[in-house]
Amino acid sequence: MGKLYRLSSSLMLGVLLLTPVHAADQAPDTKVQQASYGVLGNWSAGHVQQVSASCDATSGNCDTCCSSPCCCSPVSQHRCGVFADILFLRPGNVDVVYADEQTSFDPALASPTGPVGRTNIDSGTGFRIGANWALDDCASLVATYTWFESGTDNEIAATPGTVLNMTVAHPSVLTSGATSLAASASHDIDFQLLDIDYRSLLWGNCDAAIDYTVGLRYAHLSQDFLASQEIFAAAGLTTVATQIDFDGVGIHFGLDGLKRRSGTGLLLYAKGDVSFLAGEFKADYRQTNQFGGAAVIGNDLADYRVVTILESELGVGWESNCGRLRVTGGYAVSGWLNTLTTGSYIDGVRAGSYTDLSETLAFNGLVSRIELRY
Repeated sequence: MGKLYRLSSSLMLGVLLLTPVHAADQAPDTKVQQASYGVLGNWSAGHVQQVSASCDATSGNCDTCCSSPCCCSPVSQHRCGVFADILFLRPGNVDVVYADEQTSFDPALASPTGPVGRTNIDSGTGFRIGANWALDDCASLVATYTWFESGTDNEIAATPGTVLNMTVAHPSVLTSGATSLAASASHDIDFQLLDIDYRSLLWGNCDAAIDYTVGLRYAHLSQDFLASQEIFAAAGLTTVATQIDFDGVGIHFGLDGLKRRSGTGLLLYAKGDVSFLAGEFKADYRQTNQFGGAAVIGNDLADYRVVTILESELGVGWESNCGRLRVTGGYAVSGWLNTLTTGSYIDGVRAGSYTDLSETLAFNGLVSRIELRY
């Protein structure tokens, strides 16, 4: 009898040990653990999709993400959508001094008096539009088109007793005369970009993400310059005009990060990109006189080179509870390295030397974006 009792007790203990304990019977865990995923994390795209249930089916505040399996998508989830940016950028390292004031038109007697005519381009406006196509929760294709335009007009008049020297005219002919009393110039810089990128999650959790981008880029850069000044009455106005165009294609790499504050929708973001574009600069220089019309000085230049574009952006933003509307604004800086600029080209023509004609063309300013995601 004792043996039977001990045997039945052992069987009951074994059944209890093998019986699964239901989650409802356990003490609730009040601490929410945010899992990470992506290339550097442990979750697959399917796992992210399991966590990101429909926002429409979620009651309450969607920004309590990862507090339950039914919360809305994490901030790092890739989604289809469209976006539009407004650009307020100022070109840098592009000013051209086209005239300076001096005491005499005779080079042996002339000395500068201070004032100069300079094309100082202020901020220009542009836009950027694009679309995202989510391949899964961790990767997407992105197509982006950027258009920007800037320009300025400037003029200078000589003070009594002085004359102007046309600093963009070729030194083999007269650059100043007794009637050189006024000068003017215009300068325009425009560019267009077309990007086709693959963007993928590198690391992320519910409220933060780091993504990398690889793709192709096409760039078109245009620089137009025109200066006019009367050097001597018989020739009328002397005009110097230059045009520089660049078309290049290459590869594009980037990293971007985003951090959202749960419950408020406020976010902080940062971006960094680099592009290597192979293409050709085509430039022409023409100096003509008003009377006669024939070109006094001319030059045509074609130069094949690789242009490096560095870009960075830092800003803040806000997104709706379900992440379908996102608004951001920030400060952006970019540099086009190994670029043929108007100033360097004119200096090369005047010096008769066309080697090492390269400068860095910079752009900096404000960027704002509105994005619809679904």
